[in-house]
Amino acid sequence: GATHDTGLDVHQATFSYQVSEPLVLLVGRKELNFGDQLLVGSVGWSGIGRAFDLVQGTYKYSAGSIDLFSATVKDANANASGAGERSFSGLYSANRISDYMQNVDGYVFSSIDNSTATKTSTAAYGIRIKSPIARFDYRAEFTIENVKSAKSTSENQVNLEAGYVVSESSKA
Repeated sequence: GATHDTGLDVHQATFSYQVSEPLVLLVGRKELNFGDQLLVGSVGWSGIGRAFDLVQGTYKYSAGSIDLFSATVKDANANASGAGERSFSGLYSANRISDYMQNVDGYVFSSIDNSTATKTSTAAYGIRIKSPIARFDYRAEFTIENVKSAKSTSENQVNLEAGYVVSESSKA
């Protein structure tokens, strides 16, 4: 989504329909936030947040949820020379396995940019694990990204964190 759009527009507006107890379908414009927002987030630090025009299905089950979405990216500040559009789709599975593995997430994202003379497609695959254990906490995330355009590349992202709470009264 756009982060520098100065025109008057709707930031978020959605219609949702509960198909069954665990399944909800949503159509509209909304922010997407997955995991710790390293790859997909609304960019809360920006004056204008990121929102997507999308169709999304969310299936909830006892151990977590699965989100499947397809979006069109509207970027008002793009200076693209092509006539096409940009699309973004993905699947995000958020799961609670145990007390020591409270967030175990897997994801696949795909982005196709037809807005320039050279079509670019990007696929990202990853896993995220995060949990507190008593006064300790940890987070690990690993992503593989493949980019195909005039020159294809493959990139990896690894993030490891560990923390310790010195005293319970210091929690905000």
